[in-house]
Amino acid sequence: MGIPVHCTTLSLPLHDQCLPIGRRAFLMAPFGPALLRAQFDAGPFGTLVYVQTKGLFVRNLPTGRPRRIASGEKIAFPSFSPSGRWILYKAGEIFHAVPADGGAAARLEGSGAKWWPDRDDLLIEQSTGLSVFTAANGWDKPQWSIPGGKLPAIFSPDGVEIAYADEAQIGGVRSGRLCCVSARKPAGPPRIVITEPGNAIIPCCWMSTSGELLYWLDTSFSASILADGLELFRVPTRGRARAARPLGVSSLVNGEFLSIAPDKGAVAVTAGLGRDVCDRKRIARVEWPSGDMRYLTDERTAAVSPTWSPDGRWIAYSAAPAVPSGCGGGEPMRRALAKRRIWKMQATGNASAAALTSDERYRDERPQWSPDGRHILFCRIDESSTQTVWLIRSDGTGATQVAGPLDGNADDPALAWFGYYGTIDWKSCIDWHHRRA
Repeated sequence: MGIPVHCTTLSLPLHDQCLPIGRRAFLMAPFGPALLRAQFDAGPFGTLVYVQTKGLFVRNLPTGRPRRIASGEKIAFPSFSPSGRWILYKAGEIFHAVPADGGAAARLEGSGAKWWPDRDDLLIEQSTGLSVFTAANGWDKPQWSIPGGKLPAIFSPDGVEIAYADEAQIGGVRSGRLCCVSARKPAGPPRIVITEPGNAIIPCCWMSTSGELLYWLDTSFSASILADGLELFRVPTRGRARAARPLGVSSLVNGEFLSIAPDKGAVAVTAGLGRDVCDRKRIARVEWPSGDMRYLTDERTAAVSPTWSPDGRWIAYSAAPAVPSGCGGGEPMRRALAKRRIWKMQATGNASAAALTSDERYRDERPQWSPDGRHILFCRIDESSTQTVWLIRSDGTGATQVAGPLDGNADDPALAWFGYYGTIDWKSCIDWHHRRA
């Protein structure tokens, strides 16, 4: 994957949508020896990649030996390819694709990138649009392109189409457009799903059960409004009458603040406007496709980052007591955020939530489920602002540190606890490739 990622001009862009990229130049060759490949075989809980001590490391969870696969200054934004064989990362202003089992890296030119959902290909945003690069030819040259395409881009559930947003002058009005193109070398102009005169569109996710897209509406193309959160809308991608409807919930523009149920029958959202995450942040459940919404957490709690268990029965999230009117920053915010713990509740919201962590020395964030649902990976910040990664059983026992101290904010230690008004960009320093259950 979350938490402000700086991959475009957005303050809080989508972690799983895009990554910034630098110049391309194929460096040297290929995969590491068979011995390294054997060492790379994923552990029971998959493989973690993380930034630590001026290097990029991988570790098979839970007990594999950490291995450095890249060295250098300002390494950030590691991201596994779908197969887990490649890792994209940033070093300074340049991004690289490196074999996960070790070896030379390829450099790629562009302003952003997104992995294909089912193969080791990259959508790279360049000045002319989105270009498709593939590991099959060593990232040597683009296979084809989407002229005018931009990130963030999202794939349809069947992988047949790609949706993205652009802008155009229509009748003298700056307007956002939601566009769809074929994911198989499109021919001709994009299909315009909807146009929002005077406003920007930010794609969010594609709902498989209804063929609808969710997007954030950025009123008047305002960066200030965007930073405080935007209202979510839904729109059909097919049919003649493609009128957008509000989803009935607003959120920060952050991919880790929204999670789709495994059966696609509901969406969990961190609802609430305001960039300060100490207040007005509640977990809401939106039924799909009806759109019925109800809150699963109350106003006394500031809750973020909901994530569904693989069986859809539970939702894990990070929460602390809410601070009325927010904290603004400084020591009051640091103390308020220090109370964050990992919680688990029934996805129906019919029973009280249970705290899975309780150690007062740490602030706990960004829970992620293992594929079998028996463990949760999460991130911690201690009293000295040191960031680490831990694995815990889903019943709250057996907490074990598996990575850290992380090196994602070495240039500005204050960002290690403050991030962006309390939202830490964990995707800037870790990614987890799951092994299938």
